[in-house]
Parts: sequence; structure tokens; C-alpha cells
Amino acid sequence: ISSFVKIEDIADMPEKVYNKKLIDMPEDNLKVYKDMERKFVAFYQGKTVDAKAKVTVKLRLQQIASGFITSFVGLPEDATDEEVVAFLADPPPREVTWFDKKPKVDQLVADLEELGHNEKAVILTHFTAEAAMLYDVLVEKGFSVNLQTGWKKVGTIESFKEGKEKIMVANTRVVSKGFNFQANCNHLYYYSNTFSLEDRQQSEARIYRLGQSKTCIYTDYCMKGTVDEDV
Repeated sequence: ISSFVKIEDIADMPEKVYNKKLIDMPEDNLKVYKDMERKFVAFYQGKTVDAKAKVTVKLRLQQIASGFITSFVGLPEDATDEEVVAFLADPPPREVTWFDKKPKVDQLVADLEELGHNEKAVILTHFTAEAAMLYDVLVEKGFSVNLQTGWKKVGTIESFKEGKEKIMVANTRVVSKGFNFQANCNHLYYYSNTFSLEDRQQSEARIYRLGQSKTCIYTDYCMKGTVDEDV
């Protein structure tokens, strides 16, 4: 037997507001998306992106919806047995290629500019490549940005909480548990979601905790008619 008590049942908590921004996918992106969906392989700017299992297809489709593909250079046809063994033992890292048009990014930047440079916000991504790209874009736009991924960090959790940076960009699983941002942040943007309900619930709770006095606003960016909406 298990029982659950929601924080709203024991404390006077503010309202939660959910926004879903539906975005049209550009034609170039859509062609790659449809090819991956039907054939499990697609091509873009001389790069090949493929998937060997259905779960991997879902990952690739989500990456395409987010504006990029991951690919690697395979072995040449005349590769020796030794080269094949070495490749399989230690395959090269996947290379990230971004589409020329990134409407998700454009919408997020527009929303942040409307929010203002003095408001604090947390942006969560499924993939490290997304977080790194958003960090670069927002810094170029003049925002004060904190980056938290498993591979790279700029600033610290404490420096963000102290207000030294106005925006945190992070992988969901890096900050979805154990961190509290309710004291000075009430905006949470999901550039992309993981496939885990627990990740979503835990990450939402980072700003919705005792001590939060403002309405908590959650915004999802979804490419229309894609795996984004399924997730």
C-alpha cells in the first residue's frame, strides 16, 4: 500500500501555468525527419544519420525536431580486419550537425527577450548538444548564462541561486533532483523533454517548493506533428 501527499495539500502554494508552443518544422528539417521515420536512415549536408532499433529512432527523431542530427564517419569499404575490430572496440564520437533553420531556438530567444534580461529562468534540455548550443546563442544575445551539463559547466548552482547569472541552461538529469530554485526563479522552459515521467515531475518541482511566492510558469517547445508532442 502506498499513499501520496501533494505539497498543495499541506501548504498554500501558488498557481502552476503550462504553455505549449507548437512550432512548424522547416521543409529541410521535415524531409530528414520523414526519411528517418520511414527508413531509419536520413541524409543532410553529406552526413548520414541512422538508427538500428526503434528506441534509437525515437531519439534521432527528437534530435531532428530539436534542430540537429548526430552522425559519424564510417569505415571505408576496403577497411582491413584490424581496422574493423578497432572501430567496433572504440567507435568515433558522433558529430553534431545543426540545421540552417532552428525555429525552436528563435522562439525561445524571443520569449526570453520578452521576459527581460533581469528575470531569472531555467532552460532544460534532453541532450548535451542542445544545452551547449543554447548557451552559445544566449551569450551572443547578451544574456548572463549559467551552463550545467555532464560534460561542461560554466558557473555553479550556487552562483545561479545567488543571482550572478540570470539564466541557467542544463540537462534535465543534471539538475532535476536535489536543487531548489524557488527563492528567485519561477520560469522553467523545456527545450526538449526526456522520455521519463519522473524526470519531468522532479524537474518541475525545482521551482515549485515551499518558499515559492510567484506563479510557476512551465513552457514546452514542440515541433508540430512530431515526437515532441508524443513525449
